[in-house]
This record gives sequence, C-alpha cells and structure tokens, in this order.
Amino acid sequence: MSWSAISWDTARAGGFAAYILLTTAVAAGLVLRNRWQTARWPRLVTNELHGYLSLLALIFIGIHVLAVLVDPFTRFGLGEVLLPFASHYRPIWMGLGAVTLYLLLAVWATSRARRRIGFRTWRAIHYLSYGVYAVATVHGLGTGSDTRSSWALLLYALSILVVVGLAVRRLLVPTATGQRPRPVLAAFAALAVVGVAAWVAVGPLAAHWGVRAGGSAGNRSARVARSRSDTTSSAASGVVPTPFEAAFTGRVAVQPVDQSGRVTVRIDGALSGGTQDHLEIYLRGVPLQDGGVQMEQSRVRMGVARPLYQGEIVGLQGSRMIASLRSASERLRLAITLNLTDDGAASGSVRGTAAGPA
Repeated sequence: MSWSAISWDTARAGGFAAYILLTTAVAAGLVLRNRWQTARWPRLVTNELHGYLSLLALIFIGIHVLAVLVDPFTRFGLGEVLLPFASHYRPIWMGLGAVTLYLLLAVWATSRARRRIGFRTWRAIHYLSYGVYAVATVHGLGTGSDTRSSWALLLYALSILVVVGLAVRRLLVPTATGQRPRPVLAAFAALAVVGVAAWVAVGPLAAHWGVRAGGSAGNRSARVARSRSDTTSSAASGVVPTPFEAAFTGRVAVQPVDQSGRVTVRIDGALSGGTQDHLEIYLRGVPLQDGGVQMEQSRVRMGVARPLYQGEIVGLQGSRMIASLRSASERLRLAITLNLTDDGAASGSVRGTAAGPA
C-alpha cells in the first residue's frame, strides 16, 4: 500500500472516528440535561464520560488534520488547514472543519476551567457544543469523499436522529421545577433536520457537487453546467456501461512548487454523453520547462453516487492520459484527452473500456 493511500485512509478514518465520538459526547451531555440516570449508571459517571469523549474527539480531529497535512495529493499548507475559509479547495466546507476544531477546543478547555470562570460563563460557552455538532455535520457532508456512500449517509442520519431526538425531548419535557416546555425551539430543531436533508439532496448528492463546492481547487466561482440527461443509471447499478465515449468539462489548478520541488495538478469536472459522472484527476511530480509534469504519483476517481471507480494514471504523454481504475466488481480503462486553457478551463474527451473483473 502506498503512502498516499495510507495518509488518505487515515484522514478519512480519523474524521469519521472524531464525528462518532463527538456525536456520543453530545448525546451524553443531552442525557445529563434530560436527567436520565440509574443506580448502576449515576450522573457522575455520565458526566465524566461526556468529558472523556470530548477529549477523544479532539484527539481524533488532530489525527484527521495531521493526515490531511501530510497527504501527498491534498498538499494543504498549515495556514489552509488552521485558518477558516483559507483553503484553495472547497474553501467553505473545509473552513467549517477548522471552525469545528476551535469551537470544540473552547468548549473542552472551559470545561476544565469551570471552577475558575464560574458556572454562568461556563454554561454560556458550553452551549457552543450544539454549534460544534452542527458545523461538524455540515463539514463532513460538504467535503467528505465518502458522503455519497450508503454507509456514510446512514451514519450521518443515525447521528442526527439521536442528537436531535434527545434535544427535542429536552426542549419539550421540563426536568426541573419552574422550567417550561419550548415547543418553538423544538420545532426549529425539527425543521433544521428537514433543511439539512433537502440541502444534501440538491448539494452533496447531486451531480458535479465537487465542482460546485470548489473542487476545482482554487477557483471558487468555477461551475460546470449540469447535463439534462438522466444521471442515475450508473449510480444505481454501481457499474458504468462500457465501452463509452464521453465529453469532459471542468477546471484545472496547479499548486505552487513545494519545498521538495514537486508540483500537484488537480483536474476536476464532469462527463456527459456516453456516461454522466464526476471525474477527478490528481497528478504530482517534477515540473517541466514546457509546462508539463514528470509524473511520480497520481490518483483518479470517477463516480456520481459515490466514487464508483478509483485508480491511477498508468500512461501520460502531454495532455493524453491512460488511467486504470477498479470498482468492487470490475476494472475500467480510460483513455483521456484534454485541452487546457490559461484561465484554468479544461475540456476534452474520455473513452472507457472494460478491463476485466476486479
């Protein structure tokens, strides 16, 4: 397994582990607020668990951030990762990840200093934990490479149902004398869930989200026109019909040469015609005097509902590439011809042929 695959999988695993821990921490906090406790599971245990889970979530966020920093393809600078909305790649959705880190850090740190800052100040800051959870959810859905996978969607859905369900119960059922139900806030929480579901349907799950979200790496206004053809056939079956001929339209961005003298090229766009899919190409290598790249590493992903096919470039000559991809059931060979312009536009053609079972 290559270092690129290790760092990429670590970033993904760290992100999901942090999200699961954050969900559990928020749920434990809501259990405390709902005053659910037994002799076997007293309030003190739940309170300690709540703090411990928050710390673990911070640790795994750190792992997630570190893996993103060292990934040879993402090549994010330290400022891009730590400064909200400074990223050249999906700046809004990546920026929400940095916001999550700082909000959670503030909540956890003030919880450790609760006696010094006072209960009222601590409680006011601790309400940010709900914002932490909301921002983390939108960050994961908006920028996660696994968002379109059924298991990831199920994970997000279960997490939201648990947290919002506990929050609504807390708002509708008073737990102390003098408290009143808050049906308006409960209704707002329920509407927020509906809003997130609608956004996911027209955003992350829609065709060409990578381009519309800023996936062209560096051009926030990049947009690719959606095809009017039905885009569900290949997504539903998980197999792209072959052979096919498709037109490609997208964007290209070249990151500055790094300290090792290497450059990373990102090509991100949409296929139309023989298949309607999203195609991402990453190249890394030594820049040439004629503007080309002596490729050392590559990554290619193609899919609509999820990354149906993943692989690498096995042949590169100028703007012509040969890619070898595989899905869970078959291997695919792509012959890619691109035309690149000075303003970052990319167009061309892609021919796909089956290369046998996976």
